[in-house]
Amino acid sequence: MNVPPLVFVFVSRTPKKPYNKECDQFFDMTLFLPFSGSLPVFGAGTLDGFVSSEPRQTTLNSAYKKELLVDVKRRVGRFIYSAALSFNVVNDPYWLPMVEGISEYGKGFKPPSMHELRTWILKAEVDDINIIYEEHEKVWKTYGCSIMSDGWTDGWEKIIETRKRIWWTPCAAHCIDLMLEDIAKLKIFTDTINHAKKVVKFIYGHGTILSLMRKYTSKEILRLAVTRFATSFLTLQNMYMVKRPLEQMSASKDWPIWNKIDARWTPQLHHPLHAAGYYLNPQLRYEERFSNCNEVRDGLYACMDKMLTFDARLKADIQLDIYNKAAGEFGSTMAIKTRMLRTPGKIL
Repeated sequence: MNVPPLVFVFVSRTPKKPYNKECDQFFDMTLFLPFSGSLPVFGAGTLDGFVSSEPRQTTLNSAYKKELLVDVKRRVGRFIYSAALSFNVVNDPYWLPMVEGISEYGKGFKPPSMHELRTWILKAEVDDINIIYEEHEKVWKTYGCSIMSDGWTDGWEKIIETRKRIWWTPCAAHCIDLMLEDIAKLKIFTDTINHAKKVVKFIYGHGTILSLMRKYTSKEILRLAVTRFATSFLTLQNMYMVKRPLEQMSASKDWPIWNKIDARWTPQLHHPLHAAGYYLNPQLRYEERFSNCNEVRDGLYACMDKMLTFDARLKADIQLDIYNKAAGEFGSTMAIKTRMLRTPGKIL
């Protein structure tokens, strides 16, 4: 009996997640496949003649790399959140060299322990700083030296006691910040800053309005600074500089809030009765901005036709001419003086 030879195919299954102790899922499988016929020779230990896995392998590697990158970034984020670190820690000049160093070392890197961080690593960094310090010290006699401190209360007094030729001056930036803090406590500024914060929060909290603001102003309103007081006043300055563009934006047809208003106004308040009330209100009728358009007049006439008899409608039409011209009693000194004071329709 002729027994066909067996072809040994080794299959390696790579897990979807990166390797770790809790997920030891690497499997090697050996498949015994019957084969009839003569076996071509391609060199010792190679299966190139039977299978070409290069395109598929490239795709698998690319997908694996992408998934691995996501996992690594989440681990970095998880560490930052757990340690309550500021997000801008990634902007530190030593952040990228640290990450690159770990990558260059490769698999098997063990991070420094707490003991190492507080002993030899710290000493090595201090030694490097001392070398830089010595280089700067060489030019002190020529250019002088400034010592800057953060948070000292009585440290400068102790230095001056021993160094008679040293002058102490406060930090100018800190002094200005304290000035701004005191100014911000005044009620007029407190109210203004609070109102500005609401406007900024509203604009930056809505993507559509933020894009619209950038279109009309061509700049950012929010201007971040080192301290919150400086940020508040710089933001106020920016808002003042773009006051006119912001007014144009809120009055333009692009302003999305008008769409919200129209969606409610048109089906509910777009009514002849409201047009009549607008027309017959002296506070509004005699303003320069009064809109004496067909829509308003038609609303008034519709109400008059529905609510008045023919004779009353005729009399009202004649009185309406006097009202429009502010003649007769409508043009008296008392009527003019009380236009903005008297409630429309109320008889005293």
